[in-house]
Amino acid sequence: MIAGTGFARPACLLVSYASTFKAQIVLEYKGVSVNLKDSSESIMNVMSLGIKPV
Repeated sequence: MIAGTGFARPACLLVSYASTFKAQIVLEYKGVSVNLKDSSESIMNVMSLGIKPV
């Protein structure tokens, strides 16, 4: 777990799964958008959204 940003493994799985599609995939949370197809930056960007499991 990364303090203050949530979990790294789910972010990695999400970005990895998104890379299997040809379409552009964007995740939006609280008005901030992250391009999931932006490879190496995507994982860090997803974690920076601060999404946490409930």
